[in-house]
Amino acid sequence: MDRFAILTMSRGDRYRIKEWLEYHSRIGFTDFYIILDNPNDDTADILRAVKTSANINVVVKGANGPYYDDVNMPLVWEKRKEWKKENQVEIDKSGLPINDEISWRQYQYFSEIIPEIQRLGVVSWLSLIDVDEYIALSDYNYVSELIEDVGAERVRLLNFNYDTDGYTPESGQSIVEYSKCRWSHQDIINYGKGWDKRYKSIVKLERALPLASVHAISKGPFKVVHHEKAKLNHYKCPAMKIIPYSVYEPLRISE
Repeated sequence: MDRFAILTMSRGDRYRIKEWLEYHSRIGFTDFYIILDNPNDDTADILRAVKTSANINVVVKGANGPYYDDVNMPLVWEKRKEWKKENQVEIDKSGLPINDEISWRQYQYFSEIIPEIQRLGVVSWLSLIDVDEYIALSDYNYVSELIEDVGAERVRLLNFNYDTDGYTPESGQSIVEYSKCRWSHQDIINYGKGWDKRYKSIVKLERALPLASVHAISKGPFKVVHHEKAKLNHYKCPAMKIIPYSVYEPLRISE
């Protein structure tokens, strides 16, 4: 039987990682590879306490490049622009779509770990999604059913941002329960600027290298799933209001 893995990098996600992991375990992901990037909270302890049938692998990485824990967001964006300018030669040399110091670490770590996952030979399929992203299945109960139905080695799920305006982790409320309105597909198409082509992928592990991007994973033939069958719910904080949130559609959570 095929095993399905998620590889992610996390920092400061103590308030949401348990729900995220338990949800994806319920829809059929069997293995998680979680990189803790210079941890600043007790996420590692929370992961050790999670009770699930999934196999959870945690890798802790120390400080690597700049972190902006105590910097306000407008200044963070300025610092990230400066960082990219200073490192443009190395970015160009990598051939990867690196936008900031976070994606630089992400590509560095993923490029190290994916060959190791392949060497272990345990899992069959791989997805690279963030802890604020949920793979939402409308026409399926399990990710294995999605993959069998699509019949491709690279499967792409379109991204739909959800309205997180006003949400605070301190409330103790689940962001999935809080955020129930999303972008419509037509609004994304009308807006353009590449947002209508944003997606994340599930790829046959043997086809996952060479790593091309966190979105496509690797280059090659692919199939895009119709968003009414399955999609990627993105609960991005702070909220992105470039497109109105016009569709009410809570995430279906099966126990």
